[in-house]
Amino acid sequence: MNQTKKAKVLAITNQKGGVGKSTTAETLGIIASQDFGLKTLLVDLDQQGNTSKMFINQNNVYDGKGLVDYMINYDPNEIDNQTINISHILMRKAKVEDAVQKTDYENLDIITADVQLNTAKRFISSSANYLLRLVVEPMKDKYDLIIFDCAPATDNILSNVLNASDECIIPLQPEFQSISGTMQTIDFINQASMMDNPKINYRILITMANRNIKLHKEFINELNRLDGNKLAKVFNNLSGNHRFSVVLRNQTAVVDNSNSNVHDKHFSMFKGSRRSKLADEYLSLAKELFGGDE
Repeated sequence: MNQTKKAKVLAITNQKGGVGKSTTAETLGIIASQDFGLKTLLVDLDQQGNTSKMFINQNNVYDGKGLVDYMINYDPNEIDNQTINISHILMRKAKVEDAVQKTDYENLDIITADVQLNTAKRFISSSANYLLRLVVEPMKDKYDLIIFDCAPATDNILSNVLNASDECIIPLQPEFQSISGTMQTIDFINQASMMDNPKINYRILITMANRNIKLHKEFINELNRLDGNKLAKVFNNLSGNHRFSVVLRNQTAVVDNSNSNVHDKHFSMFKGSRRSKLADEYLSLAKELFGGDE
């Protein structure tokens, strides 16, 4: 771990659901920790807790403590014998250090989420956009990388995430009907940049692409051209600085099987009898983010 630099903080977000946010968070967490040797903290901020359930026994996800609790009144007596998750931290019922759980992967820890996130949102004032930044700041000396897996929403939780992050990854399925939600997410990020966090950057990540589908192929070709066509106009002449060069293919067995655990996903993607092409694309994405050749 680099002892002189604070952790890089990534947020994976899009108002539209079903675009591969959690799969991207999980896979980048594994690659960063295993292939790049980065001490990594995953923070699940989606009340569905899909990322949490991938890494942690489900009973330990829903029994108690998380990151949402610190942001609302710490009382350790209330949560004894529970598993701290993000909700407890945001509501200030627990210390962020107590919410961290080990995964089965070396150098990869997680702070889980649960349905209490809805309660946490009601506790957080619309003007309290710096709570998560204050919570995460002491963890930046302990990790090389912090990844927020965000819910498909533009709300006060996301405002907190954007104020605590260095860069946003916006997964986008290559379909024109996906543009509206993505543009709302970009507008939300730009607002945060102007008002609270001028250093934040975002990049579009094309996910779940199938070049055999004419619509997907046209979308990717238009995005690559950016020559005044309708995509360029929608994205306001989106420059190369705001998108990743890699395009992630759709691999249904890996991306959509929410009943599998992260080990099954990781094995089928990276360690199976035939190494997945999607695995190579995720490795290329990691190189764009972290540099080097693994």
